[in-house]
Amino acid sequence: MKGVLLVVDDERIVRESLHDIFEMDGYAVYTAVDGEDALRRMKQVPVDIVVTDITMPGMDGIQLLKSIRMGNEHLPVIIITGNPSAQTTLEALRCGASDYITKPFSSREVLASVERALLRSRLLAEEAQWSLDVKAFLQGVSEGASSEGCKLAGKMELIAGWTAPLGSTEEVGEYLSREVAGVFEIEGCALYLPAREGGYRLIAESGHCKAPPRFEDEFGSDKAVLPNPIPLGGSGGPRRWVVPLFVRESCTGLLVLCGGQEWWGLTEEAFRLAVRKAACVLARARLCETLPGL
Repeated sequence: MKGVLLVVDDERIVRESLHDIFEMDGYAVYTAVDGEDALRRMKQVPVDIVVTDITMPGMDGIQLLKSIRMGNEHLPVIIITGNPSAQTTLEALRCGASDYITKPFSSREVLASVERALLRSRLLAEEAQWSLDVKAFLQGVSEGASSEGCKLAGKMELIAGWTAPLGSTEEVGEYLSREVAGVFEIEGCALYLPAREGGYRLIAESGHCKAPPRFEDEFGSDKAVLPNPIPLGGSGGPRRWVVPLFVRESCTGLLVLCGGQEWWGLTEEAFRLAVRKAACVLARARLCETLPGL
């Protein structure tokens, strides 16, 4: 399940259409007929994102947005309207809307908007949590005061410096693959992004570390949430592992490591912190390109 979504619209045909679009794409979907109904629903069921019309009887979409922001500053809220104007757009964005969509809209448009808003929300939360986790990790390492600990702390400082440079996701992927290969002390690595039509597409490779053809069939989507690196088959050359990259519940890509083992010169905890950082860098690059491929 991609997330829990609440659709708010007084028009039954629009409400049901959005419900079907999101449900078919893997979301758990709840509906409400107006702002007051939406607030009641949200007390009953925690939601990850709200998609609401502006013009509704009783509490309209802007009033609903303001009410949500009084209790939750970070919940993504997407506004939909059939009568767009500069004034309503500015008001919605000023009140904290994540995005603004005009009718008529395509299923592709609303799905991309929701995925973008969810990824942004999860990325901000994950980056904040990562900073706290790496601070606690470095504090624990410094207390040991060993040569291994100093080396590990140095690597973690390099990892903390990973950032998405300006450019396409392919350029960010090339940068990240080089950084990962250097810190992990391996022959090379490759980065793959999810493709809307299914499977994954290669965006960057260092050290000739491309995965075997149809490698995703080998581990399957059901294994993509496993916390451990998954070994890949294939004959010849160094062994390869695939590591799923997640920002909370959002998959941002796959990392294929070529060679190395024993947590790639890190501890298990440090390795997982590095993978989380790589996922965040890739997610930020995808947001900057407005999720290409969706």
